[in-house]
Amino acid sequence: TAAGTLNVVIAAPAQGGAGAVTITKTVTVAAQPNSSQTVTLTRAELVSLLGKTDVSVSTNGNVTGTGAGNTVTVAPTSQITVRTQMQLILHVGA
Repeated sequence: TAAGTLNVVIAAPAQGGAGAVTITKTVTVAAQPNSSQTVTLTRAELVSLLGKTDVSVSTNGNVTGTGAGNTVTVAPTSQITVRTQMQLILHVGA
């Protein structure tokens, strides 16, 4: 397995008179076969994305193997899967 820190970049091009939006969040990948991370957006970040088209989500960063010598064995059948899922939770009130 591998562990590390990844940047999650949410971006939208300039459109409708508003400038381009780039939001970068950091997530830590645990040394587990499967793990999930949550990226929380502030109100301002969410508002900056509402109504935008062509919004993209990308990841970048480095991971280190947790095996002997900090290595990761990659076989022809190995794969890394990054899935995005959006869950919107709104807190209304003061």
